[in-house]
Amino acid sequence: MKEYEPQRQERADEASLRQKIQELCGEFPTNGYRRIRVWLYKRYQLRVNHKRVYRIMKELGLLTRSRRGTAKRKKQSGRIPVTGSNQHFKST
Repeated sequence: MKEYEPQRQERADEASLRQKIQELCGEFPTNGYRRIRVWLYKRYQLRVNHKRVYRIMKELGLLTRSRRGTAKRKKQSGRIPVTGSNQHFKST
């Protein structure tokens, strides 16, 4: 008995959608799949699921790396060394 293998059906509009996504990614190289999905609707009036846009961009290698922000710390220079409690509040 054969094991079940799901068949990938290539949709009729898949090729044109791939081309439009590539065109938009060339025009907006920093946009991710969410913004590309919005541009597909704005420019071509195509309502496409975000998961589909993500899958196509992943297959074409067009996904951008997200930049993670680093925590901003106060600078250490100019700090007054404290050796006891309430030293900052006492007037000298």
